[in-house]
Amino acid sequence: MNKFDRTELLKSLVSNNEIDRQEDLVELFKERGFEVTQATISRDIKNLGFTKIQVSSGKYKYVMSEDNTNILINPVDNFILGIEEQENLIRLDVKPGSSMHVKSDIQIRFANWIFAVIADDDSVLIIAKSVSSADTIYKELINR
Repeated sequence: MNKFDRTELLKSLVSNNEIDRQEDLVELFKERGFEVTQATISRDIKNLGFTKIQVSSGKYKYVMSEDNTNILINPVDNFILGIEEQENLIRLDVKPGSSMHVKSDIQIRFANWIFAVIADDDSVLIIAKSVSSADTIYKELINR
């Protein structure tokens, strides 16, 4: 199986199934007659920009980046514990382990106003392009 066909099948599997583990994807490929390694799936997931989100059942699943805007549960609305703004910086305190989901959502929702986003386990730092951009992002997040 060539890379193009593999990534197309991967996109289809992620779009049509609630997949939370790369091993599950390896198994789905195997069921369709294709041998792939978890390392290959991992690289493809990274290259395609997939992220994991929490769905209404509380479980996590992989989604394609463009799907993040249509999810039922918005990471920003569910995981932020606190927000502070200073100049062009916004610091978010988030539930432990949720920062990458929040970071991904922030990058998609506020791409035009963001210079960079840095995340660790329980916080996210948004560096806005300007003070007015930070104000726009802050107001949107406060009014969630």
